[in-house]
Amino acid sequence: MVCRTITKRRKMKEYITLLMHHLSFPEDAISAISEDTRRLFDNEVVAHDFGEIMAQYDKTELCDYLAMLNEMKTLSEKVGIHEYSGDLIMFLAMSKKLKQRYDERGISEEIFYNTMADLKYKCEECRLLHGIFGTFVAPWFPGFFQLRRFAFGRLQIETSQLGCDCEYQGLHFTKESKILNVHIPRTGTPLLHDQVLHSYHMAADFFADEFKDEPMLFACHSWLLYPWNMTVLSPTSNLFAFCSDFSIIAEGTNQNHEDLWRLFDCVYTGDPKMLPRDSSLRRAYADRVAKCEETGWGYGVFMLKDLINS
Repeated sequence: MVCRTITKRRKMKEYITLLMHHLSFPEDAISAISEDTRRLFDNEVVAHDFGEIMAQYDKTELCDYLAMLNEMKTLSEKVGIHEYSGDLIMFLAMSKKLKQRYDERGISEEIFYNTMADLKYKCEECRLLHGIFGTFVAPWFPGFFQLRRFAFGRLQIETSQLGCDCEYQGLHFTKESKILNVHIPRTGTPLLHDQVLHSYHMAADFFADEFKDEPMLFACHSWLLYPWNMTVLSPTSNLFAFCSDFSIIAEGTNQNHEDLWRLFDCVYTGDPKMLPRDSSLRRAYADRVAKCEETGWGYGVFMLKDLINS
């Protein structure tokens, strides 16, 4: 029994390292996270408790993720690794069971690995903002592990509810209306519009049975859709093309410029002079913040047939 447990832990450590290589994590991230995983597993009590957390997800994808993250925080503290690193290790390990669930549902490896690449993207964001290989947005991940949110090429898309009433193309939608919610991961690559369109089509095919005779409405809530952006983006830019796909149905302002980190890859300290100005959009936003003007968000929708016909 002891030998079986040791073998299981060794295989999990190997799996986590191999997955990071497969997802093209930076080598220094692989080294750091592998070392933190070793520290977790070398402590017999902590390794046992980590296995208990994994068992919760093995039993059902509808487990209590927040409770598991709280348990993981305690384990991380016991072995002296950062909470953000422990959280990332937990989700890396859980992906092994997630892959089995993909296989059982006949979901392709391409979608699985594209979806799991978000672990790498969030690790890079954590390094940029906090200097730590881990994730500071762990509550974001359950959507993937509950098999609700998937990556289709360049975008991540999930079924959700609209959240407000709106009229679009002569159709009335309520706040309970089913939608395909679009997310734009920070991949470090351009948001090429042909890739965006390909993602929309992949998602439409994937979720077709869930909509059947219902209209398939795509929606996105993002700082990118803040209407002011269209006044500073070049009409020939990839971001302009993406934003142009959507009809804005709601907009608002952010408190304390809370979304600036998404554009600037750093924590906003309150001093606009410290914001990077190495792109036209960053310069425009830095100038806007310096003038004490608001930043915000937009909520937009479209139907795929309208993009095809436009």
